[in-house]
Amino acid sequence: MTLSITGIAMPSAGFAYIIFFVTIILVIWQPWKLGIGYIAGLAALVALLTSIISRYDLQAAWFVVGNPLLNTIPIISIASLLDEAGFFAFLGRVMAVLGRGNSRSLFWLTILLASLSGIIFNSYSGVLICTPIVIETLRLLYLPYRANLAFLVATSWFVEVASLLLPGSNPVNLIISEYFDIPFLRYVLVMMPLEVVILTISVGVVWFYFERYLPLGYSLPKKAPLSSTIRDPVICNWGFFILGLLVVKLFFAKLSLPIAVWTAILILALAQRWFHADSPVISVTRSWRNPLWQVPIFSFGMYLLAVGLGNAGLIEFLRDLLRAFANWGIALTATSTASITALFSGLTHNLPVVRNNVLALHDAAIAERTIREATIYANLLGCTIGAKITPIGSLSTLFWWIILQEKGLNLGWSEYLKISIILVLPVLFIGLLFLSVWLPWLIA
Repeated sequence: MTLSITGIAMPSAGFAYIIFFVTIILVIWQPWKLGIGYIAGLAALVALLTSIISRYDLQAAWFVVGNPLLNTIPIISIASLLDEAGFFAFLGRVMAVLGRGNSRSLFWLTILLASLSGIIFNSYSGVLICTPIVIETLRLLYLPYRANLAFLVATSWFVEVASLLLPGSNPVNLIISEYFDIPFLRYVLVMMPLEVVILTISVGVVWFYFERYLPLGYSLPKKAPLSSTIRDPVICNWGFFILGLLVVKLFFAKLSLPIAVWTAILILALAQRWFHADSPVISVTRSWRNPLWQVPIFSFGMYLLAVGLGNAGLIEFLRDLLRAFANWGIALTATSTASITALFSGLTHNLPVVRNNVLALHDAAIAERTIREATIYANLLGCTIGAKITPIGSLSTLFWWIILQEKGLNLGWSEYLKISIILVLPVLFIGLLFLSVWLPWLIA
């Protein structure tokens, strides 16, 4: 993968920052309930018309993030149709039964489901699949609000942190591993022990924060056939096969998009009864009006704005900063890099932050191998764990946030930030300290 920036004449470097900060304010404020995708897309168009970004930047941006963002389109379709068909409601009822009336057992089951989904699907696919299942489970149990929040936050958190394990499980992992040409086995060798530490700390922090809100037990839903939740039996009969195809695409990076597209066409054919004599029983058009479509537009728009900031001198600033950090020793280098990365990821979005950071790191040309690799993986941790600090920080968090709103579970920015800061800070910094010990030992 090749990333590049163009030297183009701009009316003012300051104007690029004005557009960027106005966009962030509008995304948080959302006047007239304007979708975040429209806001970011309009801002990117302004940047293009004012020559803050060029057509070449547009093409280069699409080359880097086009495939991951295109992948989200069929996944949204698949998840929406499975939800419409009652497949997630069926799995939600299964989860409630497996919990055996113990909310703590159900909580651990939710963590396990979210972690496995983040690894075997990817971060955003895992959220699109797990979140509706957990919501359907909670609808059956009538738990207190704080208990519901515990399950939902745990779902989003563990899908994201578990997706660190494999290069293809997260768009950030994919961009970094391809740009720095990190082999699959090398990546897993570095990340596997680190992932064990991160998941262990995450379990401890999440349990410490939410345990007091979990009731001792819950009443199982009234006895009824599990099939009573199914609205479209044809789609639900194929549901596990469809999810299996999404697992398969993780191991075929080059064919990831075609597999997702063909899977989406398959579920559309089932929903529309292309090969059946009976009539459709669910509305396909309803899934097309899904607000989740705003997320890939928002991500690409923010990526273009980040390109504009890079053209306006941000990459040079980050390059000098990384060079300065490299003189502080591995622990301080990793911590400082991840802190800056987490801050920018939370304020903007992690995909554009990755773009500017990898270019800055390339230009910094850090000579010492240990420090350079520590900076690469600290960048990865900051753009994944650090991005969770706000709801707009990553694709998966944005999908989760919008699903909650769509299901009538509104979580305000201030309430989200109170939780996310407590979760992000200890997990991120303990993970970085372990990285500072593990990486030199591995290289040696």
